[in-house]
Amino acid sequence: MPKMLSTVTAAVALSLLASACNSTQVTDAGSTPGPTSRVHAATADAAPGDAAVDAAVVRGRSEYDFPATASVSQAARRVSSVVVGEVVGWADGRSSVESDGSGYESFLYNAVLTVKVSTSRSAGHRPGDLISVEVQRGGEVKVDGAAPEGTEPVVASIDELAAAVPVGTRVILLASPAPTAAELRQQTPGIEVRGDGTGTTPGTTLVRPHVQGLLFRDETGAFASGVADHEEEWGWLPSGTPVDKGFGHLVAEINRFHQ
Repeated sequence: MPKMLSTVTAAVALSLLASACNSTQVTDAGSTPGPTSRVHAATADAAPGDAAVDAAVVRGRSEYDFPATASVSQAARRVSSVVVGEVVGWADGRSSVESDGSGYESFLYNAVLTVKVSTSRSAGHRPGDLISVEVQRGGEVKVDGAAPEGTEPVVASIDELAAAVPVGTRVILLASPAPTAAELRQQTPGIEVRGDGTGTTPGTTLVRPHVQGLLFRDETGAFASGVADHEEEWGWLPSGTPVDKGFGHLVAEINRFHQ
């Protein structure tokens, strides 16, 4: 059973300093990842759960150490938004830069996943509402303005995220409001937040998923986590439950949940 802490800065930094040659998420060497105007939106023929899902692309190389909850209901009690919905689109989000003042800079890039609510077990969301979800898409380290020799940015592009979790994919979202730029600066003095509000659907509040709270239905009917991995070890399914019934079992449990 995994243990956890919700900060991943050290793990991300270590990932960035590792060789990324075999990762499908690595940008071309020398490229500069960052915001683009590309947005992947819903199409009329998108059918929930039909397309293959590769949640590992969304998880990236971040690693988490956290106290795992015993059930999806227990995780739901730790957040303010508990919904089941479907993916509407992906867009670039805000980014941040931390610097030690001596030439070392750590960049973190985010995407915004837009989810359309099908059912809600929390106040403030109704069927048909849109929710903007902040998802880390990777980062890079620079020293004196350049990547250290032998390293590359480890960043998933919006195209890669949209291909990995296509429009129409069903999703369980357990989330709370994302920290504002002011809150981030208070938490980490000296941090620079860039593009605040980028990718967020007008009229929505940006949220961040619980570490076990971004669950996609894959093409088999199983659930796949978009944040912490090793979901098969969480113990959320009763013994004997077929893996391909996993997402449906969690949805049924969510439907019985009351905050």
